[in-house]
Amino acid sequence: MRNFLKMLFNPDPPEAEQRRAEVRQELSGADAIIDGQKYPLQDWSASGYAVAPCDLEPTMGGRIEIEFHVPLPGRKLVFKTPCVTVRLIKSEGLMGGSYLGVDDDSRKIIDEHFAMLTSEEFQQEIESGVRDAAERAAKRKD
Repeated sequence: MRNFLKMLFNPDPPEAEQRRAEVRQELSGADAIIDGQKYPLQDWSASGYAVAPCDLEPTMGGRIEIEFHVPLPGRKLVFKTPCVTVRLIKSEGLMGGSYLGVDDDSRKIIDEHFAMLTSEEFQQEIESGVRDAAERAAKRKD
């Protein structure tokens, strides 16, 4: 929802924002295991991820096998999938990519998580808008 609102109210968003079509969730305590090395998962979405800091030097469009360990409410999701590198910011040690083949059970959990997250964010945006409208109305009465 936040990305949708940015698109509505920011006519010239950065190029990366224009490419991203899904909600991204920032994480703490989540990891990506690549070639036996653990890297912190900075954020993820239903279709991709960002790892940082990361000292790997993959090529754009290169494929890589990653095992993800993501704490979710009430459980820890662990899934392994081939990925394609779609974003590199070497100065920040950031590597981002898209999943290429998440297993059906993990895909269901991921989709349910982001559906819940999206509806929670949507509700928060609505509540925030209602509060703002009420505050503006109260100020007009004064």
